[in-house]
Amino acid sequence: MTIPAKPNTYLSKSQFIRGLQCHKSLYLHKYHPELRDVISEQQQKLFQTGIDVGKVAQDLFPGGVRISFNSVPLTDQSRITEDEIQKGAVTLYEAAFIFNDVFAKLDILHRGYDGWELYEVKATTGVEDVHLDDIALQYYVLSGSGLPVSRVFLVHLNNEYVRNGYLEVERLFTINDFTDTTKTKASAVAAEINRQRQMLKGSVPAIDIGEYCTNPYTCDFKGHCWQHIPKQSVFSIKGRGLRKFDLYRQGIIQKAPIKIGREQRMQESHMKSIASYHSSESCLDYPKGSGEALTGESTGAVLSSEITSFEGRPRWMRGNAILAVPLRRGADGFSGVIDLQHV
Repeated sequence: MTIPAKPNTYLSKSQFIRGLQCHKSLYLHKYHPELRDVISEQQQKLFQTGIDVGKVAQDLFPGGVRISFNSVPLTDQSRITEDEIQKGAVTLYEAAFIFNDVFAKLDILHRGYDGWELYEVKATTGVEDVHLDDIALQYYVLSGSGLPVSRVFLVHLNNEYVRNGYLEVERLFTINDFTDTTKTKASAVAAEINRQRQMLKGSVPAIDIGEYCTNPYTCDFKGHCWQHIPKQSVFSIKGRGLRKFDLYRQGIIQKAPIKIGREQRMQESHMKSIASYHSSESCLDYPKGSGEALTGESTGAVLSSEITSFEGRPRWMRGNAILAVPLRRGADGFSGVIDLQHV
């Protein structure tokens, strides 16, 4: 991949977050979108969930002005937002701003008693680090645009809410004030923007795969970057206790018997959960003559490629579709999920 003849250094909020996770992902997004993985049906549902939750959250501040964005150029969205503010709008949904060639759309912008308040809505049941980076970028753009921002909030779902009858939007969501945190983090935003833009002027970054491929989000270029990883690899071994990327960086990729040193040993409680394989022999085969018991203390245990572990029932995960967010059963027999199509 060669150096781009005309660097594309324009950034949006989502692109900034992508670059914060991995510079290579941002580079491929800009210059080689054809390498992107096909979006799965599950991912499409998650995207739609985020949109649906955002629309429900707008009822926290009803009667606002929605800034249209379908087929509307970014510069026009920003201009329309400015016009609505000049007209005296109190609340705007999907307000758009551009500063320093960085574009940001806000879920909810509300004129409070002491200035404008920013509300970022997330379809999760808690606050994550990436959410703080998200609002820091928004604050950077708004402040740079000259709009006085007095407070910054993160809005997420409250899974302690009990629905009895009609949906109480003010109780469905939890609102957290992150004004001070946002102002502190925003000071580093400009520096990261400069780093990303400098990177976009060069050739594709030589970044190997790592934990950031799936944290905080699964990268949609994972299929391209992981081409050298066989289907049966150390990453396909199930169970906890293995630091798989540590093995990978040691050159261990194939899913074959691999030695586990003392620092890599599995916890005793986990080892007890390993299922026997085929002939009921232990999945852990120790070196001949070692005479060591299955305590996880061996420095030379060989880990079978067919480990099966029992990790218990799956936990409710952040970011799950709103239709699967666990809530308590109310007196009306509410089943514990929110049906956004009937609220």
